[in-house]
Amino acid sequence: MPLPISELQKLHIDDPLIEIIAIDATNKGGEFFYITGNPPPAGQTAIMFKGKTVISLPMQTDGWEENVDGLLPTPTLTVSNINKDLFDIVQSTGDLVGAKVLRYLIFAKNLDNGSQPDSTKASEPATFVIERKTHHSDTHISWRCILPFELPNLTIPRRRILRSRGFPGAGKGQRL
Repeated sequence: MPLPISELQKLHIDDPLIEIIAIDATNKGGEFFYITGNPPPAGQTAIMFKGKTVISLPMQTDGWEENVDGLLPTPTLTVSNINKDLFDIVQSTGDLVGAKVLRYLIFAKNLDNGSQPDSTKASEPATFVIERKTHHSDTHISWRCILPFELPNLTIPRRRILRSRGFPGAGKGQRL
């Protein structure tokens, strides 16, 4: 269930809004994991979301918002590389290019280990795909994301509609 607007408009000093990024690298031979730039809530050692431990790393994201200009969002994701927490995953999956990225927003109280656990109160995830790695250094790694339908060589519809392939309505039309 999406977050109600009235709840979003309230200022929650004791209950911050947590941004959680899910990266699904299973199509690249990797794993599915959650990361966040937020520290665990007071008195907790980790952030739990949908039954999994969220990796807490210094990170920065931007460009998620949609606008009315007709330009599609192209978010960037920058994650700290100082402790090399994601180094093995990035190396083994071809820089995570092609991995699916989901962005969730949830209040700290609704995390699995929050005061009112209910992960269904997270926002609907914004879904993107990692297009390319833009920077990799000893301090941080950055990626550029695109919408799934912007992938190169993607055609819509994915199947060709041919009369000989089980689509009897395709082909010559009937005259009335």
